[in-house]
Amino acid sequence: MFYMRKLFGIREIILLVLLLGIGLTLALMGAGYFILILFGVSVLIIGFAFVLFLITSKQGYKVDFEKQGVEAQKLEFRETCLFVGNLNKAGEPVFTETHPYEKLEKIAIRKDVIYIYAQVSVFYYIPADALSTEDREKLVALLHEKVKDTSKFRMKKTYRIFPKKQKVTLEHSEENNKNQ
Repeated sequence: MFYMRKLFGIREIILLVLLLGIGLTLALMGAGYFILILFGVSVLIIGFAFVLFLITSKQGYKVDFEKQGVEAQKLEFRETCLFVGNLNKAGEPVFTETHPYEKLEKIAIRKDVIYIYAQVSVFYYIPADALSTEDREKLVALLHEKVKDTSKFRMKKTYRIFPKKQKVTLEHSEENNKNQ
C-alpha cells in the first residue's frame, strides 16, 4: 500500500471529488453529462490500475516465493549492504539478494515493526517481537548510521516547486539600503 499511496494520494482524491461535484452541478442544471462521464472514466481507469497492481503483486509473489519453495528470509546487515538470503524448508539458500544502503528507498521505524523498502515491490519487515529491545535499538542505530539520507526515514515528503520567500524585516531592509 506504500506504493499505492505514493501514486494515488489526497490530491487525486480531492480532484476526483471536485470533478464529481462539478459534474453533478452541471447535470442538475441541465448543462450536460460530459463531466460525469469523465469522472466515471477516471474512476474506471483508477480501479483498473488498482486491480492490475493486485494481480501482478500476487503473481510476482507466486513466481518469486511459492514456485521456488521459499519458506523464510534471513536478513543480514553487513558493512555496505543489506544481504537477504531466501531459504527453503530445509534452511538451504534458494537465492540471495543484495541491497546497498544508499539505494534503499524508505525505512519506517514503528513501535511494533520496522519496514525496509528496498525497491519497488521489494520490502522487508521485522516485527518487534522478533528482536530483543537491545537488539532493536542496535538495529535502529545501525540503520541511521548506514543510511545517511535522513529523508529516507520519513514516509511523507513535501515537494516545493518554488523556493521559500524571505521574510521582510526592518533589519533586512536596512541592509538592502546600505548595499545600494
